[in-house]
Amino acid sequence: MSEIGLIEEFFDSQADYIKFFVQLREVAKATESGDCMACLSKVDASKWLYKLSWKDGRFVADYVIPFRASKENVETFNRGSREIARRLKIFIEPDDLSKIPSIPPAFEHLTCETGE
Repeated sequence: MSEIGLIEEFFDSQADYIKFFVQLREVAKATESGDCMACLSKVDASKWLYKLSWKDGRFVADYVIPFRASKENVETFNRGSREIARRLKIFIEPDDLSKIPSIPPAFEHLTCETGE
C-alpha cells in the first residue's frame, strides 16, 4: 500500500486470478482502515471494469480485457493496479481531476480500448 493507504496490488497469485476468472462475477478488496476499496467486475464477455475508490467517493477506473492466466499477465494487471493507485493519489492530494494522465494506458496491453 502507498503512504496514504491505497491498494496497489490486486491479485496475490495466478491462482487468485483463476478463481476470479472461473468462479466469480466480481471481486473486491479493501484496506484494513476501509479508506480505499478496489473492485474488479465482469461487465460482459469482452471487458471488465477495475475501480479504485477513496473513502470520500472519489475514484479512478479503467476497463480491461479478459486475459489468459499467465504469470506475465497477472504481473501486468498488478502494475496497472499500481498505476491506478498513483492516479487516484493525484486526484486525492492535489484534488485535481485534470491532472490524472490517461496515457500510457494503465493496464498496458490488457487495457480495453473502449468502455462502450
